[in-house]
Amino acid sequence: MRALLCIALLVAVLAAPALANNRPKPYKVSGKILSDNRGVGFDGKRLTWTPTDGKLNIVSNLQRPGLTWQLVGKTTAGPTPGNQSVYSVNWAFGAVVRTEINTTTGHLSVDLISDKIKAIKPCRNLKLGPLVYISYEAKWGHPRTVEIVVKPAIKILIVQPFIRSKSRTSPGAYAPWLEVFVTLTEKPKETLTGALVPPPPITG
Repeated sequence: MRALLCIALLVAVLAAPALANNRPKPYKVSGKILSDNRGVGFDGKRLTWTPTDGKLNIVSNLQRPGLTWQLVGKTTAGPTPGNQSVYSVNWAFGAVVRTEINTTTGHLSVDLISDKIKAIKPCRNLKLGPLVYISYEAKWGHPRTVEIVVKPAIKILIVQPFIRSKSRTSPGAYAPWLEVFVTLTEKPKETLTGALVPPPPITG
C-alpha cells in the first residue's frame, strides 16, 4: 500500500510541470503615449502620434456591445518647439474620469464626471462596483500618478513626471504634460481604434 502511494505521489510530481506548461499564458499587451508626439504601440514599435483638432484618440472600443469605452487626450505644446504633448486625459466608460493639468498653475486635478463632478483627492482610492478601481497618488518630488483598472479588460496609468533640477537652489518642478501607459489584460473581441493600435497589414 505504501509503495502504491509513493508511486502515485511520484506520478503527480512529474505531471505537475507538464500541466503548468499547458496552461494558457495571461493575455497582456502594452503601449504608451509620451511627450513630443512620441509613443510605443501595442505591437512594441515606436510611433509618432498626430492629434486631430487638439484631441488624440489613444485607444477606443466603439464596437463593444452595451457600453463602449474611450481613452482620449487633449494636446498642447510639447517641451520641444514644434511638437505636442498631452495635458488632459479622459477615460469614458459610462462615467468619465478626467485627469487634467491646469496649464497656468501646473496643478493636476482628477475628477469623476457623471451627473455631477466629484473631485478625486490625492492618496485616495475609489471603487466603482467590483470591476472598476481608481487610484490617485501624489507626493511632492515624485511623479503624480492616476491608475484606472477595469477588470478584466484594461489597466491605465497616467503620469505627470517630476523634472528634477540640476541647480542646488531649486528642487525641480512638475512637467506640464502627461504620459499615458495602457495595458490590455483581456484580448478584445472587437476592433479597437486609436494611436496605440497597430495599422492592419497591407495585403494584395
